Amino acid sequence: MTDDINAKLDALTEQVSAISSALGVTEEQVKARHSADPDRLTAADVHAAGFATTRLAMGYSIEQVDSFLDRVAAELERLTEERDAARRERDALR
Repeated sequence: MTDDINAKLDALTEQVSAISSALGVTEEQVKARHSADPDRLTAADVHAAGFATTRLAMGYSIEQVDSFLDRVAAELERLTEERDAARRERDALR
């Protein structure tokens, strides 16, 4: 399952790179934008995510997992908004 997730993240990273290149956005600009907002979620954050197990029941800490999922959802919303804005800008230039 981890290999499947890694493959999907790699494919998404390639798509983002291709879109950035098509829009003329350099890697330095992307890094600068992300470093300006330390709450931005990166693929490395997803890979490094770990959750404590609970003592009373098998599984992970619900609070930690929920918090992480909230960050993932917020980042996806932010990326969707950025994509939509880029599309509107592209369409306006046509």
